[in-house]
Amino acid sequence: MKELLMSQETYDKLKSELNELNEEKPKVQELIAEARSHGDLSENAEYHAARERLAFIEARISQIGAKLANAKIIDPKKIKANKVGYGVTVKLLNKNTKKVDEFTVVGDGEADPDKSEISMNSPIGKAIMDLKEGDEVEVKLPLGIVKYKIKQIYVK
Repeated sequence: MKELLMSQETYDKLKSELNELNEEKPKVQELIAEARSHGDLSENAEYHAARERLAFIEARISQIGAKLANAKIIDPKKIKANKVGYGVTVKLLNKNTKKVDEFTVVGDGEADPDKSEISMNSPIGKAIMDLKEGDEVEVKLPLGIVKYKIKQIYVK
């Protein structure tokens, strides 16, 4: 797995979730053991629900562990806003609509469209990475090709 860029806040959230899952896992294992003691498992809803929850917990623990193992924490104070990259905010002029869109480029798992945060691996994120103010780019989106011009790059 390649290096995964993230903020300290995202790292801390993942670490907290991992701790919660590790605390929950033995409790779910106890529920499975208790449900098993009730006999016929084919119609034991508690047993099946607990097994599904345990499978989810184990998969999520593995997923978070891999992310944390490959995490590279980026300090926002050290980000240079001379080109598009992780942590910068960019104002893009949509050349089709003449509307200016503003996005902050974040890592995978950090994107939040409600906050105008886009993943660096999203179609727009990939297209604008490493570009500078004044550069133009075409982005293939589900609704068609959109032409953007980078108007401004800065760090919030």
